[in-house]
Amino acid sequence: REQDVRIASQLFTLMDSNKPSKTSVPHVVVVASTNRVDAIDPALRRSGRFDAEVEATVPTAEERFEILKLYTKKVPLDANVDLEAIATSCNGYVGADLEALCREATMSAVKRSSDANECAGVLSVTMEDWRHARSVVGPSITRGVTVEIPKVTWEDIGGLRDLKKKLQQAVEWPIKHSTAFSRLGISPVRGALLHGPPGCSKTTLAKAAAHAAEASFFSLSGAELYSMYVGESEALLRNTFQRARLAAPSIIFFDEADVVGAKREFLFWLQQIVPMQLMLHLCGLDVSIWYFMYHHLIWKLDMRYSVCIHVT
Repeated sequence: REQDVRIASQLFTLMDSNKPSKTSVPHVVVVASTNRVDAIDPALRRSGRFDAEVEATVPTAEERFEILKLYTKKVPLDANVDLEAIATSCNGYVGADLEALCREATMSAVKRSSDANECAGVLSVTMEDWRHARSVVGPSITRGVTVEIPKVTWEDIGGLRDLKKKLQQAVEWPIKHSTAFSRLGISPVRGALLHGPPGCSKTTLAKAAAHAAEASFFSLSGAELYSMYVGESEALLRNTFQRARLAAPSIIFFDEADVVGAKREFLFWLQQIVPMQLMLHLCGLDVSIWYFMYHHLIWKLDMRYSVCIHVT
């Protein structure tokens, strides 16, 4: 809009006039914050205006542990509460999310104490309260995308012993034994293609792998990725990969992979945009593991995946 252009031009002029001389320092230091850095005018990000850019990343497990210790200083914790384990399981949580998590856990303890008619003096926050809080408060970076920590375990799936072992080696081991993989120079599997007839537990297997690896589980279907609006499909794909990296370790499960991963000769030129964008993201894959599900007609699929697993 014209008004936005005038405001931006005035800001550029003021920042340019604030440059220090050779013998003095600037009297005004401009600091700005945003959660959409790509939406900032490139003219504002050039040298001489905002010379330094600092990215505030998602806290690591150690940093989350330190944050939780600060927020629980005055919280009566039960002796069995393991803050370090809680911090490890809170993938993708930022400071505000951890504050909300502590508040929800405390409120759960208050409600439980009130229902049991306990006196306030013996109130304590237990691991059960923390588990309840985890089910209510999720990481803010994953809002807007279907994400969950599946509750499906390997024991919930009957049979398929060899297949489950193969998935454990591909998914669990690189996450739980990342130090050993790095020391031995082993490159972990980055993705897998699950294919087979309908109803043979492909989705359940992917969820069980995410649960065993304590990873965030993102689910996208081919129907969600195709939009009538130009650029919307690519934006959804880009945002999903970005949030998965922030919430790592994470697994992105593509249902109906025949739609998003088909060979180009089976698609119109307009339909090729999403598969091409998907391949670009797969080339930059680092900490997350991607699973693609396909029902049948595997010969139509672009075979650029680390592992191909047939589920019967």
